[in-house]
Amino acid sequence: MISMPFFWFVLSVSAVLLNFVFRSMLLIGVSVACAVAGIIACIFPVLQLQLAVFIIVSLMILVFYGQLTFNRQSEEERACVLDRVIGKTVTVHYWREGHSEVQLNGRVWPAEFVEFSSTNLKPGKYWVWKIIDGRLILTK
Repeated sequence: MISMPFFWFVLSVSAVLLNFVFRSMLLIGVSVACAVAGIIACIFPVLQLQLAVFIIVSLMILVFYGQLTFNRQSEEERACVLDRVIGKTVTVHYWREGHSEVQLNGRVWPAEFVEFSSTNLKPGKYWVWKIIDGRLILTK
């Protein structure tokens, strides 16, 4: 039978090795949480305590990682990324009362035509005129 500290340390090393495949800092956090749980397993053989420590350390790392990545981009950088969308060409597959959804840069955006009253909208290529409240405003 495998001892619990050995299990936690193997899980920790596995998370590090998976990090080389998926390139995710969260896997390093899971690895650290597994290592801490392994250390706790050496001292206290109670499984519930080990799981509690693993979950608490994982959540702490997740919150820290979230704060780290959220504060990484400034408002100017976010605006610059959105400005790169303006002027790009998108393909509209359907129109419903002047509204549609289009895919651009791997994301689905809500879109609408610049002139809402236009009734002869047809699927095809349009370009992004501007962005308002997360919606793409399109024109021919």
